[in-house]
Amino acid sequence: MACNVSNDTGRALRYQTQITVNSGSVSYSAEFDFGSIEPGAVGQQSKAVGSNATEVRQEDIKVYIDSVITY
Repeated sequence: MACNVSNDTGRALRYQTQITVNSGSVSYSAEFDFGSIEPGAVGQQSKAVGSNATEVRQEDIKVYIDSVITY
């Protein structure tokens, strides 16, 4: 699972996000805590989730952004 955030404000911000990926009965969540991201910059993080890639059918995937916090 990957998460990218873009800082389009005029000041450096920290971003904290929670993402859920769902495919029928299989659901995975991950939290991403970005350090300070400068104005105009993009933060990128990825995490391995789940136990077997064949559990999730790509045509059935739904992605939910559960929360985004800036501070």
